[in-house]
Amino acid sequence: MEKSSLTTCLHIYYGDGKGKTTAAMGLALRAIGAGIRPCIVQFLKTENSSERRALELLPENSMHLVSLPASIKFVFQMDEKEKQEAASLCCRLLEEGIQLYQKEKGGLLVLDEVLDAVDTGLLPEKTLLKALLSLGPRRAGYKENENISGDVVLTGRNPSSSLLESADYITEMKALRHPYNEGLTARLGIEY
Repeated sequence: MEKSSLTTCLHIYYGDGKGKTTAAMGLALRAIGAGIRPCIVQFLKTENSSERRALELLPENSMHLVSLPASIKFVFQMDEKEKQEAASLCCRLLEEGIQLYQKEKGGLLVLDEVLDAVDTGLLPEKTLLKALLSLGPRRAGYKENENISGDVVLTGRNPSSSLLESADYITEMKALRHPYNEGLTARLGIEY
């Protein structure tokens, strides 16, 4: 990936609490309302997540919603061959998102659950960092009065210190109480 002339702000929504994807999708919705065409890439998810169904109701040309598989296992359920296939998919998804963002000359790129793809070993952190560097991160050399071309959002549970250090916006979602701990399973439209 070659260095672009973009200057990009990096957002990280992370933690063990609920709301990371919700915040990212809310930002994408706000961008659409402002006439910005976001690119949304989701990792470790399928075409069946509820937020995708809602986004698909919007006009087709209002965003780039990168296609996902119809099904995917949880990483702990995968055998080695399935992990290799999932890793290949994660790399392809990242590349496609970066290319779309560059084609749009900025705007908004949402990399939902990319931190979990890194954390589970399916996407090398070096690959993600190199991709982000190609987008001209603001903190890597922002000059006064330089225009910001766009924003990239990363979501997931455990960002590394390198990623946190690179971020312009950091929001930690912390679980103080969740009914899952009392046996209530994930519910359609609320958790997924």
